[in-house]
Amino acid sequence: MQMQPVARVGEKIQLLRLLGRGGMGTVWLGRHEGALVAIKMMLPKLLGDPRAVARFERELRILGALRTSRAARLVCAGNHYGQPYAVMQNVDGVSLSDRFEASGGKPAYTVALRVIRELLAALGEVHAEGVVHRDVKPANVMLSGSEDEPRVTLVDFGVASSREEPRGESDAVTVGTGPYMSPEQLVEGGVGSVHEDMWAAAVVAYECLLGCLPFDGPSYPAVCVAVTSGVFVRPCLASPELPRALDGWFARAFARKLEDRFADVAEMADAFEAALKPAPKPKKSASPAPKDKHADHRVSSWSVLAAAFATAAVLVLVASELNARHTGRTAVFPSSSRTTLNQR
Repeated sequence: MQMQPVARVGEKIQLLRLLGRGGMGTVWLGRHEGALVAIKMMLPKLLGDPRAVARFERELRILGALRTSRAARLVCAGNHYGQPYAVMQNVDGVSLSDRFEASGGKPAYTVALRVIRELLAALGEVHAEGVVHRDVKPANVMLSGSEDEPRVTLVDFGVASSREEPRGESDAVTVGTGPYMSPEQLVEGGVGSVHEDMWAAAVVAYECLLGCLPFDGPSYPAVCVAVTSGVFVRPCLASPELPRALDGWFARAFARKLEDRFADVAEMADAFEAALKPAPKPKKSASPAPKDKHADHRVSSWSVLAAAFATAAVLVLVASELNARHTGRTAVFPSSSRTTLNQR
């Protein structure tokens, strides 16, 4: 049964049902020229804010310039009675946050690995076009395709930055979602660096594998303290069945200093694959040399001879001492001995 529109935007766009609401606008499932689409409409209360309008228009330019299939494609944009809107590709799937909820906290291990690989691949393509998402989180990671082998598409580029766009005010203020923000985003507001997306991707990876956040707290200030402290539970301590090398991967991804982290998403992805490989088995020690059947006999013979000579030497010394006592002379022992017997 075909869904009936609840509203219209112009002549060609129908709004079918509300999908979500954010700080900048609402997102609707709609129909455009017969195809299902996602329609983002700016909130009416923000129409009088020039900065909000400029940010919305900037998002449209960034989406319009993106060529990767890893980002929801912009179909068209317009203005409906003074309210800006964007018509975008509708990703037929579920968000990663919905998947977390459906799976009780985390997906199966093999699915989690697939999602992490797909997320890093998607970010690599977006970064290659000079765009930084700046708000990577499960709600903005859409999963399509089969349940066991999902494909990742990134959505909501509302606070994204681009090398093709002049720096806006959003580049100099704190934007993002607390638990997924890097220390530099929280403290300095961020600079639209790929490292912001890479930090968030590591948080999502941690959440996929363990079902919880590495940095969290009961309030926003508490989350900020947790993120900037850098203290998190090592994955293999929380889940011993995980490859131990993942501890090192997360330690580098969450390093305090930028220079200690991965240089780019490609290096991050390669290191992730390396961490999943089984640890090499220790090499077996070389086989002992064949035992000489006559060796024990020869050693035993020499031991007997050595003992005989030692016994003879002791007897000679004892005899010498007795003789010295009898004659009243000093007994002289071999130079290796420092003992003398004085004349009485």
